[in-house]
Amino acid sequence: MADPKSSRYANRLDAATYADDKQVHFGIARSQKDPESWIGVSDRLISRLTSLGMAYELGHVQRIDIYGDTIFKSQQCEKLYRELAFLGSFVRDPALGAALNTLGKLIKPALGKPMHLMVSGN
Repeated sequence: MADPKSSRYANRLDAATYADDKQVHFGIARSQKDPESWIGVSDRLISRLTSLGMAYELGHVQRIDIYGDTIFKSQQCEKLYRELAFLGSFVRDPALGAALNTLGKLIKPALGKPMHLMVSGN
């Protein structure tokens, strides 16, 4: 097969391609209160992520709603984190890999604590 970086689709692997996209926002909070801060990830990258969740039958990843709000309770955050780590172990897409790293860094400090992950779609 041809080198994907030299194809007409190469821009899909470049995180800069998604810089102006609508964002899905993620934040960690105690209980179900609003998070102190939010991070945004391209809705197209989150759509790609949830598609992989469906393909690999990952129950928590595929629950992320890019259009609505989703709440993951503490134990669900741990399962989501493991699913993201699984995908990160083999995904060769640099743009999606960066999104996986961003989400993993957000969730990891909350593991084992009474925290919730709040997702706000666009």
